[in-house]
Parts: sequence; C-alpha cells; structure tokens
Amino acid sequence: MVKQTNILIGVLVLQVCLAVGLMVTGTDSGAFVSEQQLLGVKLDELEKITIEEKGNPPLLMSKGDGVWSLPEYFDFPVSSDKIDNIMDKLLDATVGWPVATTQSAAKRFKVAPDDFEKKVVISDSNGTTKTLYLGTSPGFKKIHAKLDGDDNIYGINFGAYELATKPNDWADQAYLKIEGEEITEIEMGDVALTRDGEIFQVKSLKDNEQTNASKTSSLHSKLANLSFLEVLGKSDKPVYKQNEPELQYSVLLKGGDKIGVTISKFNDQDDYVLKPSNSEYYFKVAKHVVEGLDGFDRASLVEAKAETQDKVPAPNDKEQP
Repeated sequence: MVKQTNILIGVLVLQVCLAVGLMVTGTDSGAFVSEQQLLGVKLDELEKITIEEKGNPPLLMSKGDGVWSLPEYFDFPVSSDKIDNIMDKLLDATVGWPVATTQSAAKRFKVAPDDFEKKVVISDSNGTTKTLYLGTSPGFKKIHAKLDGDDNIYGINFGAYELATKPNDWADQAYLKIEGEEITEIEMGDVALTRDGEIFQVKSLKDNEQTNASKTSSLHSKLANLSFLEVLGKSDKPVYKQNEPELQYSVLLKGGDKIGVTISKFNDQDDYVLKPSNSEYYFKVAKHVVEGLDGFDRASLVEAKAETQDKVPAPNDKEQP
C-alpha cells in the first residue's frame, strides 16, 4: 500500500514538473517565435514588387535611383507614403506557431500556388526572390500566409485589401500638388495676381477697386491642390483636343520656374484632360475640378472699394450750449 502511494505521489510530482516545464517552455518559445519576421527583409533592400490576384493583370512596381514607379503605367511614380505604410506593414509581419502544414490545408486556406487570394513576389538587388501567398482571413485584419517552398501556414496581422492590383491605386496622387507658399504669381484669363504676404492681390487695380481676398485665397488653394482621376500617358491624342483649351493658366514659383497648365475637354465625355508644362504626362481630371476653376475671372476677384468720407458739418449748423 505504501509502495503504491509512493508511486502515485511520484507520478503526480512528475506531472506537475512537466506542466511547469511546458508553461515555461511555451512562454519562452512563444516570445521567441513572435519576434520572427515572416519575410525578413526591408523595403529599402527591394527593387521589384509584383502583386497578383485572380481576374486582374499582375501589378509591377520597380525601383530606380531610389524612386518607386509603375513600369506598366507609363513609369508613373508610386506614392511614397502608400508603399512605405503598406509594404512596411507586410514586411514587418511576425509569425507565431503555424496553424497548419499540409497541402490540403494550403488549398483550404487559399495559400496554394494554384489557389490564392493574393500573391506577392519581392526581389532584391541581388536577384533573390521570395513569393508569398495570402489567403483567407481568420479574423479582423488578419490573414493566412504561406511562403513558397515552406509548408508552414501562418496567421499574420495584415489585410489583403491593402494590396491593390490597379496601378492608379498606387500612383502618387500628390503629383500635381504645389506647396502653397511656393506660388508667387498667378495668371488666368483676364486677371493676374501677385503674392502680398499671406494673400494674393489683383494687379492693375483702379482707384475705386480692391481685391476680394477670400476669392483670391480660394483660387490659390485650388491651384495648389489639384487632383486627378487617372494618368492618360505621355502622348497627346486628337480626342484630348488640347488645341481647343477650355481653360489655361500659369503659376510662377519662388525659384523663378513658371508652370503653364492647359485643360481641354474629351470628345463626348464629362471629364477633362489636364497637361502641365513641367511634366510629360497627360491627366484625366473630374468635371467638378474644372468647374471649380472656371468661375474665377477679374469680375469675381475684384470688388468695389468701400467709400469712407468724413462727415463735414453744414454751414448753418451751430453747436448747442
């Protein structure tokens, strides 16, 4: 009886030791694994990124002279903020224990070479390539991921929706913008404006005229913050009708550069074509952008000067005691 009791006690002690050991080992291992990056590279080490999903052509981004561009979208520059934020998030993704390792699981989680939600291929300057398959989502802003050549399937913190495959989604939408303080003069139609401190004054005012400061400020803001719908390319086309402009204007910058802009209307379309003189690109811009500029002319930017005359007492007026 005593012998049996000692055996049971020994078994219990062994179970407790095993449980404690597993807890310690599990904690240490989990902490170690959670610091392991899935891809193990940094964005500045890469030279090419390809994103693919079914139903759309693969999107290619490449880096030259430190600048990312879209080779199949007229070599238009990529938004540095977007590629930094999204790709750093993906490249920095860490992994824990794999959720599965089998080929059938790869199919089920849609991270197989022939069945995936998104496929990302990255290449560095040495020509080293890694292929990552992104599949189903196990939770909010989480996704199953698998490296090509590795059986392990992980859950990582990332949203596949962030990896757009349309080039315009990656294009630098700030391309047409100008820092507001850089503009010193504006010429549009029958009016010319020049910077006077923080506001723009209309040139050649008559004695009874003054600048409508709120209107000139609005015009300046609109010209400095132009947006576009898509990049049309580097070649002029007859349908752009650039020889029949709807609107033309120019801005002079602090450094002395002058940028002229021509806006014309597509044949049978509501949208417009914009071509800046300092760029080889043609842009499609929305109707409301052009209509927002078309209303500015001298009549709208100038207002009558308020008359202020001192009141002169009449000759027969007398002071009261």
